Amino acid sequence: MAKILIVDDDISLAGNVKRWLEFENFLVEHSASGADGLNLMRTYTYDIIILDVNLPHMNGVEVCQSYRNAGGQSPILMLTSKGEIADKELGFGAGADDYLSKPFNLKELSLRIKGLLKRSRSIKGDVLQSGHLTLDPEARTLKVAGEIVALQDLEFRILELLLRNKGTVLSADSIIERTSNSDSERSAESLRTALKKLRKKIDVPGSPSIISNVHGVGYQISN
Repeated sequence: MAKILIVDDDISLAGNVKRWLEFENFLVEHSASGADGLNLMRTYTYDIIILDVNLPHMNGVEVCQSYRNAGGQSPILMLTSKGEIADKELGFGAGADDYLSKPFNLKELSLRIKGLLKRSRSIKGDVLQSGHLTLDPEARTLKVAGEIVALQDLEFRILELLLRNKGTVLSADSIIERTSNSDSERSAESLRTALKKLRKKIDVPGSPSIISNVHGVGYQISN
């Protein structure tokens, strides 16, 4: 069941959209503030983000830009009451995936969401490889030197994130924000524990860990 975040200060509209999408069997959360919405986007994982452009204090384009700059990858559908080309250019330039102008038909919204989900799942379904590791996000399987190795859910999320960002150093805070699904996972100690268990399962004894620790910066898979 896909999880969707609506960020819109129009409480009436957001409520109607939320009820419609829940009827369509989506899990839906709502934030009326750009800053609060960005915090949720950085803290939890969503399959789709519906983001209004005209938010007070921190507008949707700024929220989208901040989220993408921090490495956020969830598809973003931006809402605007203007529908002007200039607004769309700003949104797409900030990293939006699609646009819908207000007022809109709820059935069209559903079609746009399903299209984004299909595209996103196709991308996520690509097999990820590095050295002796082969990770299949769609099948939720990991092979180490050809042998299937079972991972806990958090370990799988961390490894997938590092593989998708191979060659990039990710800070501990960024990893925690983008992989934690509960309060118990949202700590530096939880990340260290998960990485320790993960390394035991994927590393070759006597060789350097495939997950390198860049002191004072973060973690990465480099090859």
